[in-house]
Amino acid sequence: MEGGEGYDWYYASPADREAQIRTPIADSAHGEDWVFRYKDVRNWWANAHHDRPGGVRAAAPTAWVPEMKPVRLVELGCPAVDKGANQPNVFIDPKSSESVAPHFSDARRDDLVQRRHVEALLSYWRANNPVSGVYGGAMIDLAHSQVWTWDARPFPEFPALGHVWSDGGNWRLGHWLTGRAGQSSLARIVADIAMRCGLDTLDVSRLDGLVAGHVLDRAQRGRDALARLGAVFGFDLVDRADGPAALPRAGTAATSLPTGALVRGAEGPVVSLSRSAASERVRELRLAHIGDDGDYSPASAYARGLDGTVDGLADLSLKVLADEGLARRWAGEALAGLLASGEQARLVLPPSAAAIEPGDIVMLEAAPDAGIWRLASLEGLAAREAGLETTLRRGPVLSGPDPEGAGEPVVAASRAVLRLLDLPLAPGEDDPRGGLWLAAHGEPWPGELVVFAGPDGASLTERARLTRRAVMGELTADLPPGFEGRWDRAGRVFVRLYRGTLSSTERLALLAGANRLAVETEAGWEVLQFLTASLQGDGSWVLSTLLRGLGGSAAPGAGAGARAVLLNGAGAVLPVAAHERGEPLLVRAVPAGRSLDDVAAAEVSAVHAGLDERPLKPVHLRQRPVVSGREFSWTRRTRRGGDAWSAGSVPLAEAGEAYQVRLYDEGGAERHAATVASAVFLLDSALEALLFPGGIAGARFEVAQLSETYGPGAAASLAL
Repeated sequence: MEGGEGYDWYYASPADREAQIRTPIADSAHGEDWVFRYKDVRNWWANAHHDRPGGVRAAAPTAWVPEMKPVRLVELGCPAVDKGANQPNVFIDPKSSESVAPHFSDARRDDLVQRRHVEALLSYWRANNPVSGVYGGAMIDLAHSQVWTWDARPFPEFPALGHVWSDGGNWRLGHWLTGRAGQSSLARIVADIAMRCGLDTLDVSRLDGLVAGHVLDRAQRGRDALARLGAVFGFDLVDRADGPAALPRAGTAATSLPTGALVRGAEGPVVSLSRSAASERVRELRLAHIGDDGDYSPASAYARGLDGTVDGLADLSLKVLADEGLARRWAGEALAGLLASGEQARLVLPPSAAAIEPGDIVMLEAAPDAGIWRLASLEGLAAREAGLETTLRRGPVLSGPDPEGAGEPVVAASRAVLRLLDLPLAPGEDDPRGGLWLAAHGEPWPGELVVFAGPDGASLTERARLTRRAVMGELTADLPPGFEGRWDRAGRVFVRLYRGTLSSTERLALLAGANRLAVETEAGWEVLQFLTASLQGDGSWVLSTLLRGLGGSAAPGAGAGARAVLLNGAGAVLPVAAHERGEPLLVRAVPAGRSLDDVAAAEVSAVHAGLDERPLKPVHLRQRPVVSGREFSWTRRTRRGGDAWSAGSVPLAEAGEAYQVRLYDEGGAERHAATVASAVFLLDSALEALLFPGGIAGARFEVAQLSETYGPGAAASLAL
């Protein structure tokens, strides 16, 4: 189809289209023209269209009416790669035969060019969008245009979970806005720091760059914080006539300083040049930063001069978030700045150069090769003495190329999955914990979680810190009820883990506490152990040879989907005060260094019943007739020190020995309750006849040990 202004629009087969793209067509009305003019949206929209069957322009136009419909840009954007705007439609994917970098690109990551490209397109069409005389609307329908691409997959799970999505590695240099749209500009960060120090008038309009994250974790002077940012991002704070400004050190020369225009001093040359001694020069730089690897661990990037000599090592430390390739580039640019600053010039500016201020970039003709210099300082009034530093790199700097292809993706902290477990004491735990067992799982793991708790959001206080990710999962099949105190060789636990592995163990290791698993049931968390763990073909696990109901936990069974946590020490006790027991407790966990309202904060509510202080149910219940009636006896257990087999009896573990006994009739109604101070209860004949006039057959006896901090523990019963 033909457009106006001498440009033709043509629909054809791919082969014809390729031929027409490369072949100029002679036209009597327009002279020699081209079939296609890429992205000439305005002319396509505003002019009639003529088909070119066989390359010959049809005399009659098509049914298209100029300005009849709005245009929607359905894929607006460019890749986040160096010079991505040169070819915004190409992409880098090592797995694809169509993988290609944009024209003249060095294939390094560049989030800024992507943002500037989108900003430029949107701002242009907002200001240069003609209105149709047919439908009365704008030519470009920006309200329904789309930026490519915002991924529906959740960030940072995509791109972090490479085992789930195979294209996650392409995110780093790709078109994705996900994970980039929220990055702060360098100018905003510098302005924010200055504003917090009372410097609201700092001009940051000439700073360019994006920062994924920056941490100020201690009290410091604002100037020091900005100086570290300036060392990495290449800018200085200067005082100018219109106020303080943050100016980039690099740039093109705005002013030329001819030698004849400079003031000659009483002694010496017009321009005095100096260079730092070799002993003072730096040839290697190390940048300490925060690694954008999912764990946010400390990382270092190095840059070294091309000549390979190391006259000195410079250290820069900045708590800024960067992946490996980006940090190496920053290190290289910072080293280039240090090498350039080793060359200085001193001269005197005449009054005619009064407009030149600190931070300006000038061309100094008197210097060798007429180099480009930056005014670092000015002293005096009329004839001002100026100190300059070169902005040119003296030789290339090796900062190392980005890894070929996509490299490692930037990964933000994930929102952790929290599990709060009210558990009995485990073997070897001699003292009550006084709190809930806390476990967390995150993918990727943030490195450290700070856990806060309180009755409500306004009263949260720090209670614990987690540095290890717990192994968690869910049951894939029902778990039947179990029994306590014996090996269960028939039972099986079918579980699928979120991440991690399980392993079999030896019998003695199991009895010493290995392979403990907590499974959530309707009666609370059951603690069990497994001797054998078998990995299945679908990635799930089958656990067998079990010990159930450990620590007096209930074993009523659980349904498929029930939550499970491996009790391998990857957790911590969340302390709960005595007055908080039995009340709802709000628990919030955030990655270390983040605020309580951060998007990565995880929040749950739990109630601590204090099962670590609940007495265990008595065992070996017996009854026997005696002269005065009927005697009931039992053997008590203990929560602490019960594995000392050589002792005559286990420790009491309570302030005093006491039991609550109850008698129930055949229908389950309570007939009698009493408290005794020893493991014996005597039911005399008269009371028995009064309570059970029809005989005691079918009745039930129940006993529970008493704790002054918990109350009655788990009860054991005996059918009569």
